[in-house]
Amino acid sequence: MQQLLTMQKKRTRPKHYTQPSDNQMVRDWTLCEQDKQAIKQYPKRFRLFIAIQFCSIRLFGRFVLNAQEIPQKS
Repeated sequence: MQQLLTMQKKRTRPKHYTQPSDNQMVRDWTLCEQDKQAIKQYPKRFRLFIAIQFCSIRLFGRFVLNAQEIPQKS
């Protein structure tokens, strides 16, 4: 079971994600088949946003509020 993040950690991106490796990018920003199926429920114009939020929740434990929070290689 995942540990809950403190409020401070939820507000900031982990420092090791400022310059993620290619392997980290693939691991953290790739959707599984279940995610892809869930995203298909939304209108096409929202799917990229929803996909980013899915990965953000899994990675950071919160929604991305600002595009600057996403690693540059994404």
